[in-house]
Amino acid sequence: MKSTRKSEWKELRVAGCSAWVSKRGILGFGVPMGLFFASQAWIQSGFTQALIVFALAAIIGGALFGLGTWYLSEWLYRRDSRKK
Repeated sequence: MKSTRKSEWKELRVAGCSAWVSKRGILGFGVPMGLFFASQAWIQSGFTQALIVFALAAIIGGALFGLGTWYLSEWLYRRDSRKK
């Protein structure tokens, strides 16, 4: 992890995992992905109950993405902190 990235992560981790997951995972990844694919499905086949299920799945997927990136970044930060 480069020193600039390390200092950025040091500041971001103060907010905590839940803030990271909600901002970067759900709002930054899950909602846009859900809206994009739901709009594409709506244009092709109209409104169905599957759109609601897909939107919820995209939000859950965004949370999982946020958790994954949090733990990966935390692992990289701790690994590089132990080296020095």
